[in-house]
Amino acid sequence: MTGFQFQREFERLLQARNIIFQYDEKPDTETIFGFLNIAQLRVLKQKYLPSANTEENIISIQNNAEDLKNLITYDNLPLSSEGYSSYTKYAQYPDDYLHYIRSDSIGSVKASTTQLPNKLVSWKEMDKAITNGYNSPILRKPFVVLMDSQLLVTHDYLTSVSSIKLTYLKTPKPISLTQTSELAEYLHEDIAQLAVSIFEQQRLTNNDSKRNE
Repeated sequence: MTGFQFQREFERLLQARNIIFQYDEKPDTETIFGFLNIAQLRVLKQKYLPSANTEENIISIQNNAEDLKNLITYDNLPLSSEGYSSYTKYAQYPDDYLHYIRSDSIGSVKASTTQLPNKLVSWKEMDKAITNGYNSPILRKPFVVLMDSQLLVTHDYLTSVSSIKLTYLKTPKPISLTQTSELAEYLHEDIAQLAVSIFEQQRLTNNDSKRNE
């Protein structure tokens, strides 16, 4: 569907459920696209990011790469100053970041320039990789921990990391009159139907609140 077709389908579905929306209570264009975009993100998360476990979601994304081809992208991220140890640094997620897929460290090992695949680990595993006076681990792959707004990369004393190449699932562009959904086309009808359901539920909740005032 085009953006205009999304709007018309929302109106058609809404009016088919309740004739009152053909007249006085018909939502305006901004409201319609607001609910379409809430539904778009919800459909995306429910279908492709169903788990609280990051690694399970990565498998889901990879298994549905064709559906998500418009949303899988990468970016080269600069690194901050050192983190909480001499061999840890932070990288901020891109503005459109939604979910991690993989990352690689760009740098050098023993002065030889290279690109190393990172290993996604928990905080508990990360503790084992910290170089200090009692521990000097050799890491074949730099360790990465995901935080709320950034990732933390840890490497060993033989490795120097200058940047991170992050492959990730981006947030889809908002649906509008000039922008259709970046999700697979077969999901467009699901988005429109869910948007109408969310609209109706919010309207029902608002009406209940008014009656209770």
